[in-house]
Amino acid sequence: MKSELRISQSISSAILSEVFESSLDRSWPEYVRGVSLDSRTLQKGDLFFAIEGQRDGHDFVKNAKAKGACGAVVARKIECDLPQILVQNPLKALSDLANWHRRSWGKEIIAITGSSGKTTCKEMMGYMLGDRTWMSKGSWNNHLGVPLTLLGLEDHHDAAVIEMGMNHSGEIKALTKIAQPNYGMITNVGRAHIEFFSSVEKIASAKQELFDGLGESDTAIIRLDDPWIRNMKDHLSCKVFTVSQKEKADLYVTSKIQEEGATQITLQTANESRNFLINKEEQYEIDNFIACVALWISIKKTIMSLPEKIFFPAVSQRFEVFHHSLGFTYIDDCYNANPDSVRASLTKLKHMEAKRRIFVFGDMGELGSSAAMEHEKLAEELQDYRIDRVFFAGKFNKDFYESAVHAGFDAQSIFSFEDKDEMMPILLNQIQKGDVILVKASSTMAYSSVITQIREIK
Repeated sequence: MKSELRISQSISSAILSEVFESSLDRSWPEYVRGVSLDSRTLQKGDLFFAIEGQRDGHDFVKNAKAKGACGAVVARKIECDLPQILVQNPLKALSDLANWHRRSWGKEIIAITGSSGKTTCKEMMGYMLGDRTWMSKGSWNNHLGVPLTLLGLEDHHDAAVIEMGMNHSGEIKALTKIAQPNYGMITNVGRAHIEFFSSVEKIASAKQELFDGLGESDTAIIRLDDPWIRNMKDHLSCKVFTVSQKEKADLYVTSKIQEEGATQITLQTANESRNFLINKEEQYEIDNFIACVALWISIKKTIMSLPEKIFFPAVSQRFEVFHHSLGFTYIDDCYNANPDSVRASLTKLKHMEAKRRIFVFGDMGELGSSAAMEHEKLAEELQDYRIDRVFFAGKFNKDFYESAVHAGFDAQSIFSFEDKDEMMPILLNQIQKGDVILVKASSTMAYSSVITQIREIK
């Protein structure tokens, strides 16, 4: 998670005592000012949770005290004059507090998960609902980020959009239990995180935990065009709202005219029809938009209250397009990468006007035993996307290079390296006016530094 693990929220000691079933003495302040999981970013008056993860939060209780924490939630007492609440599991205590706050807030929550496109859909939905909507910060989508997001809910928020990620079964179930969403959306089911599952079917089952956690009066948005999601609809106890680009559904497409950088689209429900102009053009982007409109209808009960023209702002590091003063274009898509998201980005690149299309790529993570094969498959498809130059850095560089050349890609136009630091001087020297450069890799590859160096070309 890239955001600091802290949220501002005024919580009374009386509420803490109730939630944690603990009697607090007079050393506790009447209110804590926020919740922190990291002593480095903790602010004065925060309540520090000593979470045991890659590092044990108990080792930093004294640091938290020095930074001005007003108290700590711990699984074992620390010799320190900081007030402490003793619990069995500080992570569960954090989740319990978040769930209490969510129930106390009491308004509607939308939860979004999927193999790719979660953040994009979250941002799209938040933009449509407006400024009084609370959303997950950055990629706060796991067992730490979701509770912190919920603790950020304020009375002036009319709704919340919560992103949920996972790489093991049971994680979405736990997050759904904490957040208690009223609406659920699965963007798609793909091979992301296949390292931790034996099959895509198991991934689909793990994603379905969101729908399974919805109550009878809650609503699941079902994308009929995704076979894995389609198969879920007959096994749910909640309400179902179906969407499709290909067939009749509760919301479906009746016409679609694509322009450069935009699409005119007509959406139909059982009783209403509305024309839209949106700054999206690829099929997966249209899928995302339709699903968000379905959420809007589920909440607002009509499609007619949406404006006909919706131009969504760019989402950071998700195909974020920049135009350099030297006359080339570069695209920051390096937040993360899996086979499906890479193909989607290459499709967008293919349709962009360019003197040359350059693909700067790195390892895709969490693919397990199929990792080499997935990189080889993408290499074999490069010519389908009208790519002129490829720069690849990572441990799969040889597999990628050999597969691309074997499939007919020009050996003189692909450059492969073990490390991106070796790659950068050659890449920077080759960039020309008129080039469009797509930069994409898993977050573990830290390709944001590639973007920085491209941006600083003079």
